[in-house]
Amino acid sequence: MSRTALLTDVESCLETARSSRVREARRAGALGLVAAVALVGARVHAQEVPHQLALMVMLKVLTYDGNFALRGGADFVVLVPYAKGEAARAEETVTKAEAVDLHSINYRALKYVPVLVSELGSVKGSAVLLHPGASAEMAKEALAFAAKAKLYSLAFDEGWVKEGAVLGVAGNAGKPQVLINVTAARGIGADFKPAVLKVARTFQ
Repeated sequence: MSRTALLTDVESCLETARSSRVREARRAGALGLVAAVALVGARVHAQEVPHQLALMVMLKVLTYDGNFALRGGADFVVLVPYAKGEAARAEETVTKAEAVDLHSINYRALKYVPVLVSELGSVKGSAVLLHPGASAEMAKEALAFAAKAKLYSLAFDEGWVKEGAVLGVAGNAGKPQVLINVTAARGIGADFKPAVLKVARTFQ
């Protein structure tokens, strides 16, 4: 897959996010519509990309892994781990993820499952997603599990991509930019081609 195709997919995610916000605003009324259009805008202006948009981009990027097809064809289950006291945050992340206008990737149905970090090994998953505000201890344990189990690891916080999450998304010049930890990706057997790496910010 080419660099142009990836950029097109990112733009598609932006357009989907805009359309989703407009639909929500129409349900809320005219004032909501004005607020939504102002919020989404033509580009992502804040340095931190809205989490639902970031998730959509990360999931799209996964399909650019040259070995994605080798990971099976069953449901693509995203595990959202949490430590004691963080269950509400994980549940909120799952609720928002399920509202994203993306319900499958490469014909694999998307599912999100909150799970206590100590029980990750008892649930079959395809990826691990760190919820916003995850504690450092929990995040490190979850990333270590994902690396050992050869699962994709996704993070909203750039810092966790530097620490070993495979994928993240940050704002750059008003647009989402893919973050890839190349070492972590190779460690789980992912193969993101040079065309993808050229448009991503990479970490070793």
